[in-house]
Amino acid sequence: MLTIRPQQIQALEALALEHFVAEVVRLLAPLLPTIYRALGEQRTWHVATRAAHRAMRYGLETKAGIATFIELTLILGPHFDTSPRYRWAARILGEAVDERHRVQQLHERALQYRCHEAEFASRGRNVR
Repeated sequence: MLTIRPQQIQALEALALEHFVAEVVRLLAPLLPTIYRALGEQRTWHVATRAAHRAMRYGLETKAGIATFIELTLILGPHFDTSPRYRWAARILGEAVDERHRVQQLHERALQYRCHEAEFASRGRNVR
C-alpha cells in the first residue's frame, strides 16, 4: 500500500499553487501590461504568490476567487485588503457569506472604484 506523508501532500499543494499562480500571471500579463512591465516577471510572480496565500487566509479557495484576489492585488496594490483607502475590501472579505458572493462583490466594488477614480482624474485634467 502506498502511504503519502503530510509533508508530501504539502509539497504537492505548494507545487500546484505555484503552477496556478504562473498561469494566472500569464493570463493577466496582457491585460495589465503597464503593471507587468513595471514590476517585471519575477516580481509580478512574487506579488501574485503572496496574494494567493493572503486570499486563502480569507477563505478564498476556488481558482476564480484566488485569481480575482491576485488581480485586485496587482491593480490596487499589495495590501489593498487592509488599506484604509479600500475599506470596502476588508468589509467584503470579512463577511460571513459564501465565497462566490464575496468575490463577486469585490470585483463589482473594485470596478466601481476604478470607474470613479477615472472619472475624477478626467475632471481634474479638464479644470483650467
